[in-house]
Amino acid sequence: MNAFLTIFRLMPFMIVAYFVISGIFDANFKAFMVFMGILFSTLITTGISRMDSVKNMIFKSSNPPNAPTNAEVVEQIKTFSVFNISSEPISYLPLSVNIYSFLLVYYIFIMFSYDSSKNMKTNEANMKSVGNKNWLLITALILILLFEAVYFVGVSKNILMFIIPALLGVLTGVVWPLLIGRANWSIPKADSNSKCALSDLSYSCKMSTTGTLIK
Repeated sequence: MNAFLTIFRLMPFMIVAYFVISGIFDANFKAFMVFMGILFSTLITTGISRMDSVKNMIFKSSNPPNAPTNAEVVEQIKTFSVFNISSEPISYLPLSVNIYSFLLVYYIFIMFSYDSSKNMKTNEANMKSVGNKNWLLITALILILLFEAVYFVGVSKNILMFIIPALLGVLTGVVWPLLIGRANWSIPKADSNSKCALSDLSYSCKMSTTGTLIK
């Protein structure tokens, strides 16, 4: 069980590493922009978690009568915080919740956003197609977040440990794609090894009266 929890705690940072590797070694700029969005979200969450008012809320909510002391709460946080500096965690809020929330909202936003350059029928068809291809990704992220909610409420007895980073992930998951623009969105695609099929793309060309193609 401990090994499973260790792997689960490392999963979000493995995801971050994937976007970094894809962005740098595969020259995939859009994937790198996802990494930058995650970094943007986690830096905000880390900064907010270190504010005295937020720390006090965490400790107060975690310390009802006969509950652990502040020092013991910090030690508890360090058990699920992958990155720690000396005697303190980098973030007093779980970054894993923030990363999963960001990815869920980011993908939902870019997959189901309305493209004003296309008509309503084309938008609906695109949304349906993207949704059908990526429902498993959305479902997986939702299930992971539900597990995280149960885990952190059970371990810390403090719902704020889940709600605050989740809300920050939701907020940045909407703000980031708006900041970078549609041209830089990394929309999930179907497996590149899948079979080719006919599409509804149409082409046009100009020909002279002699039948010669005019370039």
